[in-house]
Amino acid sequence: MTSQHTFRWETPPPRAAQGHWRQIADQLIAEPGRWALVLTKASRNGSGNVRVALHRYGGAFQAAERRQPDGTLNIYARYIDGLDPTDPRLAIQAEASAS
Repeated sequence: MTSQHTFRWETPPPRAAQGHWRQIADQLIAEPGRWALVLTKASRNGSGNVRVALHRYGGAFQAAERRQPDGTLNIYARYIDGLDPTDPRLAIQAEASAS
């Protein structure tokens, strides 16, 4: 004898956590080429996770991390989609981020 499971067809609702990254992505998109400190954390894994979170919202984002003297990790991100590589905002920001 076979047993049948009863279920309901239903699309899952959006994840609540996406709202936080959606807000960050929107703010970065509003200021293309400009770096922002988006997260400070204690763990080692940082900028890769931030890039993954932001890429859900389309476009191109860059992320960088810098270890602080107290051991925490600052995660920076910026939106670069559609910017010309010769755009002065990218050159100025690249110099600032190299330090």
